[in-house]
Amino acid sequence: SSNTGGMIRLLRVENVLAEHGVPEGRSDALRLLKVDVEGYELRAFRGVNLTRFPFRYLTFEFFPEMIRSSSSSGNDDDNDDAADLLMLVRDAGYICDYEKVVKGNTREMLNEWIARIRGHVNIFCELE
Repeated sequence: SSNTGGMIRLLRVENVLAEHGVPEGRSDALRLLKVDVEGYELRAFRGVNLTRFPFRYLTFEFFPEMIRSSSSSGNDDDNDDAADLLMLVRDAGYICDYEKVVKGNTREMLNEWIARIRGHVNIFCELE
């Protein structure tokens, strides 16, 4: 094992998949992606590139307060919010279980639903 001086090497999932020859686009190779990164889900999904490497199913913990905290921690994506995460997944072609309770898909409607969340919800999505 190599000594990295306590540093953690971060890898983009998109790059790892490409390096391992996973075919781009829909494929049986990518079935389920579970993401639980304590508020950094938006950055994680951006690092996957769901349009280039779409998984059949996604599941993630949706914790709006943690998302707000992570985007205000001095990083370059300070304007990101919880609705951005839901919109990114939706725009990549996924239908998610929360859509059964949210009437409409505008940012305003998403934010109304998000404001009612106490704690977190687990979200499950399927590629259309």
